[in-house]
Amino acid sequence: MDKMQQPLEYDKLYDYADLCAKEGRHEEALAVYKELRRLKPDNDSLLLSIAWVYIDIGEKERALEYLEQLLEKELSRNIFTGFAFDEMVKMYRDIKEYDKLIMLCERAVDVYPHDPTLLATLGESCLKSGNCKRAFEVFSMLTDIDPDMSLYFMNRGIAAVEMGDYEKAEESVSLAIQKEPEDGAMIYDHLAGAYEKAGQHERAIQARMQAIERDRDNPYYHCGLGDLYLKLGRLDDAREAYEEACRISPVSRGTFRNRLANMMIKAGFIVEAAEEFEKAIEIDPANPFYYLGLIGCLEAMGDEKGARKFKELGRRRGVLPWG
Repeated sequence: MDKMQQPLEYDKLYDYADLCAKEGRHEEALAVYKELRRLKPDNDSLLLSIAWVYIDIGEKERALEYLEQLLEKELSRNIFTGFAFDEMVKMYRDIKEYDKLIMLCERAVDVYPHDPTLLATLGESCLKSGNCKRAFEVFSMLTDIDPDMSLYFMNRGIAAVEMGDYEKAEESVSLAIQKEPEDGAMIYDHLAGAYEKAGQHERAIQARMQAIERDRDNPYYHCGLGDLYLKLGRLDDAREAYEEACRISPVSRGTFRNRLANMMIKAGFIVEAAEEFEKAIEIDPANPFYYLGLIGCLEAMGDEKGARKFKELGRRRGVLPWG
């Protein structure tokens, strides 16, 4: 604290505090920032600086105390700067406190009801938390504010799926694609994901096939289609979808075989999963995860001899440890 006693000007002292924070001297930075705040209590940037230090040292509750103070100031102004708001959104997202995030967004929207950025953050937070009705309301407001924004229509469609209103979902997605036809594949893939989450696997398959129709060379759409087939027990269709993914991206064949094997395990197809792990090993004999997956399948099948065979093979190849 000797530095505090030197006749430094306010700005130089501020620079010194910033340097302390940058170099990880957090206690010293906090002491200087707080002294500066005592000298100039109306300097709102200090609230943010202090909060950042507390974030750096993992004291998020203390950080939120200062961000709350700054947020109140931001909400009282004619123009929303949003510095505290943005930091609080990041923090609540990191710790997955979506209820608190929604409360934060609702407070901001109450003051700035026509701000599309605030509304979009609120809508996305509602989707994350499962508050689909509020999400649908918010994204409907956003489509009125900006009827050319494809993303708003897509998210309204996702919210409609979660509400169980599939007609509105398809209508919203159709409008989204009209706004941005080049994004059609991505939009249908998101719709497929929403249907899958809702347990509507047949609808999800149709949506993912629409994505493939618009972008046949994206192997991940084919993998996603295969995953859906597995959930319905359609093993041959799943294999065919993954074969197409391997054809499109030969360099990723091992990865795709491994993914298919793991999805087969989840669906209860252990024997078939073992076959896929073997194929993956043939493609990439230096990947230990493929051996471990196969060994686990063989042990689950009661094939101890086969499991020992691949343990020894992995060790001889230097992929698995001895012992």
